[in-house]
Amino acid sequence: MSNALSLSKLPAADKDTLVRKLATKVSQLDQLAGDLCEELHASRSLCGRPQIKLSEMERATTPKPTGRRDKRRSPGKMAPKVAVDHEIVKAAVSAGSSFKDYED
Repeated sequence: MSNALSLSKLPAADKDTLVRKLATKVSQLDQLAGDLCEELHASRSLCGRPQIKLSEMERATTPKPTGRRDKRRSPGKMAPKVAVDHEIVKAAVSAGSSFKDYED
């Protein structure tokens, strides 16, 4: 390290100018790093990763989401549109007929 600069041997005036030069160099490098970061973010947003669609086989193996949204709601109790009348009609029984199956 023979080329290293010894600050203790420099006069105060030279130290002051050296610190100012280094400070301007650091600010320039910070500005450059900021510009490069902005450029990198802009280029990444233009062409991102491609969207790869899942195959049908992979969709079948993924679990389906559970919850109330999947269930259909029943239509509820349906009211009849026409009033229902239960009326018993007596009919005359013809001669020779016999009763089969139903009796009230």
